[in-house]
Amino acid sequence: MKWGGNITIIAYESETVKKTSGVQTSEKRLYVSSLPTGTPALGSLVRNHWLIESMHWPLDFNLLQDRIKRKSAKAARNPDSIQRRVHSVFSICKVLRKKAV
Repeated sequence: MKWGGNITIIAYESETVKKTSGVQTSEKRLYVSSLPTGTPALGSLVRNHWLIESMHWPLDFNLLQDRIKRKSAKAARNPDSIQRRVHSVFSICKVLRKKAV
């Protein structure tokens, strides 16, 4: 595949604190973009991408969403909707279980 246009490398450093232990970690990630270097808010674009990924990852990890074969775009809506609801129920149960302890 041939890349057309600008090539911008975005270096993004993120810091996270694990809630259970308070351990702080730092990680540097590199992204390739076709946006010009001077584009405002490249950092917010990266953060918005990870908001979506942080929702998708548990669906794929716990419910193997990426492995489901779909025959059409319409057919994909039903299982995806069901899986999101199942994930929401699991998340609520996890929170309630933590509060009960």
